[in-house]
Amino acid sequence: FLGQLPRGVLHVLLTFGPTYLIHSLNPAPMNVLFSFVCLIVGVESWQAIIGICAVGTSHIAVTNLLIFISFGGGTLFGGLLIDLENIPLLFRPFYYTSVTAVTQRALIVNDFLCCYLTLPCEGAAKDDDFLGLSSISSVGNKFST
Repeated sequence: FLGQLPRGVLHVLLTFGPTYLIHSLNPAPMNVLFSFVCLIVGVESWQAIIGICAVGTSHIAVTNLLIFISFGGGTLFGGLLIDLENIPLLFRPFYYTSVTAVTQRALIVNDFLCCYLTLPCEGAAKDDDFLGLSSISSVGNKFST
């Protein structure tokens, strides 16, 4: 764990710096700190999952398959691409167990102070235009220009 921590912190810093410079995310110091810590925990958790998949089998193809299922299933069925109500029951455990989804939901709620889980993004974008999306209109769950 401690051997991978500096690399994880470096990855977060390389992601965080440009992101805060390019986008106007939540500038409150506590929110910035929470985002930083949350992203580090997410990166470190992913490194742990990859390590567990790697020691679980000696076949590289099986290891890659397990990592792909974990990452792909968590990304697709984590609740950000597909609403929880539309996720088939077979794949609902991904919603609750995905490191990717939990990290993304925490960052979205923290930095955008809304978005998708409790308040539709299009409503917040129309009210505050915090993402610069004033020229984008929504149709159902899809965005169109």
